[in-house]
Amino acid sequence: MSAARIWTLRWWRARPAANAPLVSEPPLGAELFSVGRLEEHARTLAERHTLGRRGRGQPDRLLLRLEENATVLRDANTLLADAVKRGTRITPAAEWFIDNYYVIEE
Repeated sequence: MSAARIWTLRWWRARPAANAPLVSEPPLGAELFSVGRLEEHARTLAERHTLGRRGRGQPDRLLLRLEENATVLRDANTLLADAVKRGTRITPAAEWFIDNYYVIEE
């Protein structure tokens, strides 16, 4: 199964159901920290954080995940570009993705 197909399936499963009630969220500004509060929060997180030891031979999961993400993005770009070549209409978000893929790729 292609990475783009896997990504599509993950997105489809994660989306809210069509009959799910709409949740009213507080405005974005209500969640922002002041500079002082943000610094205090950063200090608290840093104090609580402990580094784990990575043994020899243990793969770096971050790099593996980044490569997987790159593959999914590359497949999505190919899929969308092929759709455009066939004359299929795409969403504005898909157009943005195609137009800006070179930035994403960098």
